[in-house]
Amino acid sequence: LGSRGERALAFAECLLDPTHYDINIAEPVLDAKNDDEVDKGPYRFIGHSPETANWPFKSMVFVGLYALIDPPRPGIAEAIARWWNKDIK
Repeated sequence: LGSRGERALAFAECLLDPTHYDINIAEPVLDAKNDDEVDKGPYRFIGHSPETANWPFKSMVFVGLYALIDPPRPGIAEAIARWWNKDIK
């Protein structure tokens, strides 16, 4: 699929305990950009793999599949060939 520019994304859901993962409770949090306090939920989801995530990766339920067409742009094949030949400057 990838060589033809076709992509597929799978979606899943995992119901979380709101007493531990509640993002709706307003709590002042320091904004790193300008050192101002802003109201945000206290729980921040961090990580993208079972080893680094601070939320469970188990008990996920498949909810759907999304497909799209994203054809390769002109010149991409040549750029990839140069990369494989290590001729990129």
